Amino acid sequence: MLTITSTSYILLASLDAARKHLALNESKMAAKAIQLAEYARVQINQIPGLASFGREILWTDAAFDFDPTKLTVHVRELGITGYAAEVLQY
Repeated sequence: MLTITSTSYILLASLDAARKHLALNESKMAAKAIQLAEYARVQINQIPGLASFGREILWTDAAFDFDPTKLTVHVRELGITGYAAEVLQY
């Protein structure tokens, strides 16, 4: 949240435009986000040492539900932690 004493009409107009776009295109935008996430999972799973799970974890002891737009990348097979992967620089 942003609180300022001076109203930014450019910011308010952009929020209004974003809200209208979402209201008119919500299902298309959600479907595209899910499609891109599924594509990314397939590509990630082709990289040796990386793994990204999808719907296959549903109804197992590991998960009750699944957010199809969220990408989780396991780096355990690389022998590093998630923190190390975050700060790793090339």
